Parts: sequence; structure tokens; C-alpha cells
Amino acid sequence: MHHSRIEHVWILVALVAALAWVPHGSLLAQGDPSTAKDPICGMTVKTAGAKFTSTYEGKTYYFCSETCKKTFDKEPAKHVKK
Repeated sequence: MHHSRIEHVWILVALVAALAWVPHGSLLAQGDPSTAKDPICGMTVKTAGAKFTSTYEGKTYYFCSETCKKTFDKEPAKHVKK
């Protein structure tokens, strides 16, 4: 199938529009050691200089807010994937 130049432009526009719908940070969160997923709300958190962290069973967990950290700290085993 042969596409005209205008069809190629529209395909590119559609691709860019589709990528605009990707949730912010979700591409960074995949395999990026400089980010971590908040185990409470699922938000992506930058690990460098993170303000809210907890250590449980030797692993550091990162949080987007004090509220998420406090929720985790009350029952960490409940929120850790095993």
C-alpha cells in the first residue's frame, strides 16, 4: 500500500497525539533506577533527594507524600509485594 505525503503527516500527528495520552512519568518508571513507585498510591517518585522514605526488611521505599509514608509505616508488610 502506498501512502501519500499528507497521509504520512496524519499518521505522525496521530502517533504524537497518542503518546500525549501516556500518563506522566510512566515511561520513566520502567527500568529507571532514578525513580521508584510509591507502594501506597503508585506515583513515580524521584529517588535522588527524596523527602519521604522508609526502610523495611533492608529495602528502601520512596513516597510522594508524608501521608503515603505514614500509611506504609503503620503496616509495611501489608504494602510490600512478596
